[in-house]
Amino acid sequence: MNLYLIRHGECLGQSDPTHYSNPDSPLSVLGEQQAVLTAKHLSRANLSYVISSPLIRALATARPIADLFNLPVLVWTDLREGFSDYHKGFSLKKLQTEFPTMQFSEEITEGGWHHGNDLYIDWEIRCKRVLEKLALLPRDSQVAMISHGGFGNYFLHSVLGLSFKQPIWFELANGSISHIRFVPNPKDERPDWPLYPPVNVEVYSINAIAHLGMF
Repeated sequence: MNLYLIRHGECLGQSDPTHYSNPDSPLSVLGEQQAVLTAKHLSRANLSYVISSPLIRALATARPIADLFNLPVLVWTDLREGFSDYHKGFSLKKLQTEFPTMQFSEEITEGGWHHGNDLYIDWEIRCKRVLEKLALLPRDSQVAMISHGGFGNYFLHSVLGLSFKQPIWFELANGSISHIRFVPNPKDERPDWPLYPPVNVEVYSINAIAHLGMF
């Protein structure tokens, strides 16, 4: 499986002071441009799945990618960002109205969904659940997964076997792509690997932004 971990484009919560306190702000004009450029960069990836956080900025980043491949967007709440307080996400009706082609998980109801106040153990549990769900997909899947700076950082910790409490932070820019390959049977696939023992996870890039050009 090839996994393209993508951080959402710039949102108004980053660029407009009037939105700083909004945990679910939409993309800025620049963020929309970043989403389109990211989709174009992935045009040769032959994606089979597009998966996204339910936060608006992630869904809006996922939309041009899914449209390019004529794929639905699978919305997983575990991909959300973490916050220092509790927040209530938009209702299922509102999300379906704005993003009608997306497939929302059952945690998102007409009453909305709750998120926030994550501890290290919460991040760890969420990352584990996401990895377990990815493992259920076909081995040859090509997956674009749109999330956030915080979740993306801890997901990379989980993939690389790093403690979540280690003082290591992967700085993921808006619109960046981190390319990870999961190898189900490394010894069978590369029995004569010359340099070091074959591994189950290969990280090709972290925070790749060349496709964004001047942005």
